[in-house]
Amino acid sequence: MLWEVMIEMTIELMRVMGEILATFAQMIKSMFQYFTKKPDKNKKKPGAPGAAGAGGQNEVTPEEVQAAKKKGELVMIFTILGLGCGVALMFPQVRHKLFGGNGNVIANISGQVSVEAPRNDFPMGQYTTPALFKKKKFVIDDDGIKRAIFYYWYAPPNANDQKLPVVVILHDKDGLSQAAIQLRAAAVQKAFPSYLMIPLSPKGKIWDAPAKYTGQEFPKSAELQNPGPSAMSLRDAIMVLASLSDLHPIDETRRYIIGCDEGAGGVFGALAHYKGVFAAGVAIAGKWSFADGPVLAKTPLLMIHGNADKVVPASAVATLAQVIQASGGRTAYFTGIDKVGHECESPYFYTPGLWKWLFSQSRPVSQQTAQPVAATVKQ
Repeated sequence: MLWEVMIEMTIELMRVMGEILATFAQMIKSMFQYFTKKPDKNKKKPGAPGAAGAGGQNEVTPEEVQAAKKKGELVMIFTILGLGCGVALMFPQVRHKLFGGNGNVIANISGQVSVEAPRNDFPMGQYTTPALFKKKKFVIDDDGIKRAIFYYWYAPPNANDQKLPVVVILHDKDGLSQAAIQLRAAAVQKAFPSYLMIPLSPKGKIWDAPAKYTGQEFPKSAELQNPGPSAMSLRDAIMVLASLSDLHPIDETRRYIIGCDEGAGGVFGALAHYKGVFAAGVAIAGKWSFADGPVLAKTPLLMIHGNADKVVPASAVATLAQVIQASGGRTAYFTGIDKVGHECESPYFYTPGLWKWLFSQSRPVSQQTAQPVAATVKQ
């Protein structure tokens, strides 16, 4: 699956690089010819004693030749440096390192709308490109406070012909959404055509958190505190999702959510705090409180974890699955993967079996909430 996306990206990258290199090559050639052009030996210097001398010619001095040569060398050096910087800036990691936003800074746009800089402007890494995902901005009017919400979007070519499911993909603590790359692959989209929505959460915030931990989940879990609504971004993502149904032919009986690491916490939170919105959820390498077992039992949930995970013990999530099942959750499953740790990029997390299970889930209209979150969203 991944190689199909890589081929598509490589073709687009080669096309863009070819245009850039051709432009730079022409520029270098023109500038080098201009600055290294030797003085015209036949040009007469007005008033010069030798103007009417032998042959009417003036000889070029060694100093003039050396000066022209130095100019050409300087132009070549700066041009090569400029070309190198241009190529380096084509890589998302470099751009993010240099220009990545600080999520703690709120800037005013248009004098009335505020926007929190996203944690990562390139959630799909080098695959974050308009050829694969379109960046969108929505303005949310939340109780009189207008804020800009950014997310990435993919719509299949035949999206206008039929209703399709939508998958909300929550990124990890580093702002990366590996599941989006897998779901965008041609093979997956051919088997399970769907809309993909990748919201962005700013630095300093998390997707969601339980009201409290029981202290039985893992060592020191009782010490974890809920940061409060102002430090959580899941509500923003739900508000945008609620408005997308008016803009696209989404099958509202098949709304899914998936996330890894911090994103998995958002999956648990979505099923616990926004009941009836999603038909199913997939939580990868995440953690949550045992206290929410009964409410999590109401929605199909697949928990995938690396058995070698040293950040969140796999045993804690396996026990959570048992708590959910004991609370009546007959569609709650836990899958442990050997020799895999806390690595959201691991391909072992994203298998054909996962997608087959996810897209087979549906929630009858009678079990859905009428409006997940009251909000006015403008594109």
